[in-house]
Amino acid sequence: LKSDEHGERHLICNVIPMHGVNGEVLGGIATNQDITERRQAEQCIQTFARDLELQKQALEEANLRLSTLAVTDGLTGVWNHRRFREQLETEFATVKRGAQVSVILLDVDHFKLYNDAFGHPAGDEVLKKVAQILERASREHESVARYGGEEFAIVLAHADAATAKVVAERMRQAIADEPWLLRQITASFGVATARGVDESPEEVLQRADAALYYSKQHGRNCVAHFDEIDHLDGSQHLALKRPA
Repeated sequence: LKSDEHGERHLICNVIPMHGVNGEVLGGIATNQDITERRQAEQCIQTFARDLELQKQALEEANLRLSTLAVTDGLTGVWNHRRFREQLETEFATVKRGAQVSVILLDVDHFKLYNDAFGHPAGDEVLKKVAQILERASREHESVARYGGEEFAIVLAHADAATAKVVAERMRQAIADEPWLLRQITASFGVATARGVDESPEEVLQRADAALYYSKQHGRNCVAHFDEIDHLDGSQHLALKRPA
């Protein structure tokens, strides 16, 4: 129904038939109820509900971005140190159920000299590219993080010592094979595997750090698993100053 004064109107029409003595329809009674205001209110509610849903989606996306930023390294885009520690704690909970967990630490070789020669912006590009290479070379259950400075860390869920060393070698080779622009880039790797339910994540990290130190002391651009060098005094290695 159209009206010049009120615009479109919404009506509900009810018709009650009137029957004769033989059941024939003789006519009917019709009533019209103007439900324009109700219809307008329903449309307002629908519009409000759509707007509310859009705002909810925008809020969820913003919260997701914030959550991602909280656990992501701002330069490289991989997990940050905090998220790495959280993931390591999570994986260590599975050790009590018989699973094996390994950790890889790697350090970009001669990174300080690279920064001194080409500048910190060029060094940042190297770190970003190393992170991308590690991400490409990683597979399921292999979580890459920036550990600090030019150092990265990978948590390997369900990985024994042999598997962890294969993964580290795969990543080392990927970095070495990359066609670097200014100078060849390599990295040294240290690997350690959880030995039992009574061991803490910190102990495994210390062993991986000692293995990394061993790699840097034995030519760099190589992989060492702590179990292969456990005749050395790991604590002594940790006490010494690392080469750059």
